[in-house]
Amino acid sequence: MTHTSRRKLLTGAAGLGGTALAASVAAATPAAAASGTGAGWLNVKDAPYGALGDDSSDDQPVIQKAINAAGQGGTVYFPPGKYRIASPLRLSLGVTLRGDWNPRFPVRADMADSFLRPDILNPNAVTMVDCRSEWNAQHGYAISGINYSMVVVGCNTDRNGQDGFHVSTSAGGRFIQFVGCLAKRDGKSGTGYSGFSVTGTSAEGVALTACSKTTGRNDDNTGDCSPSYGITTSALNSASIVSVVGGEYVGTTAAFNDVGAAVVRHSGVTADVHDSSGITWDKSDVHMLSGATGTYRDVQFWTRGKNRRWALRATDATESGAGDGSDFVLVRYADDGTTLDTPLTIRRNTGRITLGQSRTTPGVVVDATANPGISLVQTRAAGQGCAVTSADTSSRAFQAGVTGDSVNRFTIEVDGTQTFGPGGSTGRDTSWGRMGTAQVGSADSDIVAGVTGRGLKVKEGADAKMGTLTLNGDSAVTVATSAVTATSRIFLTVQAPGGTPAGVAYVAGRTAGTSFTVKGMAGDTSTVAWLIVEPA
Repeated sequence: MTHTSRRKLLTGAAGLGGTALAASVAAATPAAAASGTGAGWLNVKDAPYGALGDDSSDDQPVIQKAINAAGQGGTVYFPPGKYRIASPLRLSLGVTLRGDWNPRFPVRADMADSFLRPDILNPNAVTMVDCRSEWNAQHGYAISGINYSMVVVGCNTDRNGQDGFHVSTSAGGRFIQFVGCLAKRDGKSGTGYSGFSVTGTSAEGVALTACSKTTGRNDDNTGDCSPSYGITTSALNSASIVSVVGGEYVGTTAAFNDVGAAVVRHSGVTADVHDSSGITWDKSDVHMLSGATGTYRDVQFWTRGKNRRWALRATDATESGAGDGSDFVLVRYADDGTTLDTPLTIRRNTGRITLGQSRTTPGVVVDATANPGISLVQTRAAGQGCAVTSADTSSRAFQAGVTGDSVNRFTIEVDGTQTFGPGGSTGRDTSWGRMGTAQVGSADSDIVAGVTGRGLKVKEGADAKMGTLTLNGDSAVTVATSAVTATSRIFLTVQAPGGTPAGVAYVAGRTAGTSFTVKGMAGDTSTVAWLIVEPA
């Protein structure tokens, strides 16, 4: 415990405006823990102790005597008074300090260096109940050393010079739980202080449940508003966690100064900033997960009385700060709780979204910065790569445009029709699609081969619409094809002249759906190409 002169014990009636204080603090050795049989209540004003509580005498020696006599399980009681101590109190294992509320207190003009600041070292199985520490020059409460276990219930601070609750533990510690604690206008000595400060090399488990931090000035409205932060963390190891459940945290700079990246906010935590313009209320409800390096961070969904079914997970890859590290995945579980697959993955280094049953061979990859932006790997034989099912034919399956366009340049309607346009504000003016039974074409546009060297290719063979024949003079040559109709336009062109005369050919007859015949002049053996075209 650090010594500061002119300290007042602000415990209940014993303290200036304080509520009751009860503290049990561990002894340094097992022998101390076993000593003392004074379980019960010891009044510091009774003989043989005789504390005065007159705001003048140094009551430290007699209070320490009562603490030593109480032993494990004992309670040291402070009747109403103002107890001044000139040197630290040393608390034994399992001793409880308790006081009563003091309904009257003088003006605080003389309190700048008058306080009780419990410096708690190496607490073991310690419980502090209804404590109050106010107007100290330093921290309201300072907990240090190896913390074996400690619970702080219903304690509060007000207008201390530095942090309200300051936890600075050493390696080997376990946990500290704050329940229903309130830190008020602490940090009056300057900037950078907090209502709750958690630091040290091994604060491996600090939980704040239904605690809060408020800001304010002196009672006469002088001085600056303080503190700067509701909660501060720093110098913590990777296993550290500060769990915050419920409550409201206000600071003049920020609600949270999470330098140690250890704060985990659960539902019901409100964060606010109090600056010169007033308090800015953050009404959002945040749930944060914080895990050590190389661990999963999961939000799991279970069936009550059964096994887990789903999990939202940040994977266990190490974060380097260069954009790589853990991916975000949706995990699917079997009925027995074993992992089935990860249907969705978001890559941390690229932001790419992967949909599919396997992370190594994804079904669909979405990455707007990649080429292509959407990539499908179809692993199922004869599977459908992409399918759109709509309620009616007025829906659209796909559309595309350029930044600044008010009209999409290209669309695919659900009925299969494709439309095209120049972009900008001009409507699409060209369409292509199904024209009827076994017909594809454009109702409003010509089919244009606009690139040199490109044109029309037609498959030849049985029942084709294009082929070649050799004339046999004026004898009919039959071409068998089911493509010919009663209205077909049959075009004939000489490919290689032959015979005498050469190059004269004409359609001599046709049977719709079966064949047509071609004749030439007597002696003509030219090779002739034929093409069947139907009128639209």
